[in-house]
Amino acid sequence: MHLKKLAIGVALGASLAQTAVARDIQLELTNLTNGMAFTPRLVVLHTADVDLFTGGTAPSNALAWMAEAGQLDPYNADPRPGLAELGDGFVPALNGTGGADVSQVYSGAGNVADENTLRVFNSLLMPGNVAPYGTMTVPEGQNYLSMVSMLVPTNDAFLGIDTWRIPEEPGTYFININAYDAGTEANDELVPAGRDGFGAYALPGMAVPPPVAGLVGSNGTGVALTEDQIANNETANEGTVHIHRNVLGDADIDGGISDLNSTVHRWLNPVARLKVVVTDSQEQR
Repeated sequence: MHLKKLAIGVALGASLAQTAVARDIQLELTNLTNGMAFTPRLVVLHTADVDLFTGGTAPSNALAWMAEAGQLDPYNADPRPGLAELGDGFVPALNGTGGADVSQVYSGAGNVADENTLRVFNSLLMPGNVAPYGTMTVPEGQNYLSMVSMLVPTNDAFLGIDTWRIPEEPGTYFININAYDAGTEANDELVPAGRDGFGAYALPGMAVPPPVAGLVGSNGTGVALTEDQIANNETANEGTVHIHRNVLGDADIDGGISDLNSTVHRWLNPVARLKVVVTDSQEQR
């Protein structure tokens, strides 16, 4: 009798061992700002050794492309000759498919991860709007979530989540997301003369895509450089990723020190909130 119960218990345990509990997540991003739009978002499910960015360290070229131009594909970010041959740090296109080595896309640390799950959610997310995303299945071992997206109009501000541990317990979770400064460009808050849209990495001035162009001014003198720095051809880029200290702006749409409106574009962290709904699904191995 006892042997029979033991046998049944062993068989049941073996059966349960063949069933792995897989997690699905549903994401919903809310833009909490009054005057900043978010560029296409890169969402990555990955292993523990991946960093899309690291505060206090120098940004990779790919992070700079994302933070200055909203681009997730540096090779195609600007059609002008020569930009594809700029050298180390550039990466193949991120087209929303899995399997890319994301750790070498945005991390300057040289971490290695052979397979990660990534999606690119296109279109601008305008101020006050909510963007629901479809379901993503969390692959075995890829227990962390990261996200990056540029804030426009800015010089090099981006929202970022780096290596958030996805809970094992089903439920609804919220992540407050801060804005970071990539540290790659002076925050002059100027709209470049004769250029519309996003621009490119290493081109000075803010990215101002058409949907937000009507909210900015022109003819500002710049807030990031002193007259002596300008005369000496100095730069005011900080060199490391850090929490963004906000924009200054002014109330003069046709001049002043900034092309941003101080009553529209200023923000306080957090700039976004990500809703994560974790559910279980049974998968037979």
